Amino acid sequence: MAGPRTLSYEDLVEAYNQRLGSVLRGFDSGVVGLESWVPTSEPLSSVAGLLDATRAAGEAGLTVLMTPENYAIHSSDQWAQLGARHGAFSVSSDGSCARLVFSFQATEPRSSVAPQGGGSAGAAVSKRRTADGAAGLPPEPERLPAAYRANVIEAARTCAWEGYLEDTAGAAVMTHVQATDANWRLEALVGADHVVLHARHHGAAAEDERGVLELLCRAARHKPILEWADHGALVVMERSRDARGAAGVPGVPTPENTSQLFARANALCRALFARYCELTGYVQTDNRFDPRASADWLRLTAEQRLERVQAEFAAACAAAGIAEGHAEVAELKDASRVVIRLSEAVAPSRRGSLLFRLERELSERVEPSLSVERDARKDINQIRRL
Repeated sequence: MAGPRTLSYEDLVEAYNQRLGSVLRGFDSGVVGLESWVPTSEPLSSVAGLLDATRAAGEAGLTVLMTPENYAIHSSDQWAQLGARHGAFSVSSDGSCARLVFSFQATEPRSSVAPQGGGSAGAAVSKRRTADGAAGLPPEPERLPAAYRANVIEAARTCAWEGYLEDTAGAAVMTHVQATDANWRLEALVGADHVVLHARHHGAAAEDERGVLELLCRAARHKPILEWADHGALVVMERSRDARGAAGVPGVPTPENTSQLFARANALCRALFARYCELTGYVQTDNRFDPRASADWLRLTAEQRLERVQAEFAAACAAAGIAEGHAEVAELKDASRVVIRLSEAVAPSRRGSLLFRLERELSERVEPSLSVERDARKDINQIRRL
């Protein structure tokens, strides 16, 4: 393997941003081995991408230099957890520069096929029976990146969507459709308008599998089956990811490059859609689904909707990592567009990610259709305003 090298985080980001405006194709940092690396708005996830890229290139480790300000955006525990995923980690600082040293640990390749069979699953693991009678397997945390694991396991404990649907053969208003992938089975009842009315899963052999399928069925409710097939697995990833953690993959996370469990869920959902098309002759492939505000939300007056947002705003900001007094609601447009005014104390490099987190919190606490945007900054140039 090639020897470890030292890279400056700020120099890499600056080089990448400069090439966005000067290179026609290949918007990379210009550093060999980092062709697939894309910086994000947060240092932690950006460095996670650097580690994945350099490790894939066969290097033994990586030293990253960054300013103390960028290092302090995330806690020491978060940096340590990132380093532990790859091997050994240490950090030092001379006051003007933080030095992050990552040493990669060799790992044995794992099979992408989930193990089958019986045997003891351990005292702390439920002995639920799968569809084929095999005893439940213990969860394999390494199949899920750390940023997704906790919320997936939490979803597994609800078991709200696990079970079977009654066959509705002959019913004029509903179609019962199902698909299988090894031990997994996914079922849905779809109305005549091609909207999923109910969904169930069974056959999960481990807690992480059960959590992914729970979230997949939850994402189906009252959605067009085409929308579920197109974006169901992505919704699972969005709902299960800890907004404060790095995705753990270089570039844009997808089901296929993030986890075999997300990839299986995506393939299973699309297989169910293909089966639905076979049964009904449905041929629609142009997805123009746009989630609308709920009827209860639309029945409120504009003042009542704004009051609902304001009532949850402080708690949503705290959960999103926005300090008290650093954000306020400027106005509510078109029933669902929450316009936010951010304090100048919020670093420009963090504004985008913080607004994404805030949108997620408000949509979960107040109304699913809510979106968040910054207020337009007025032109303060007096000459142009003449």
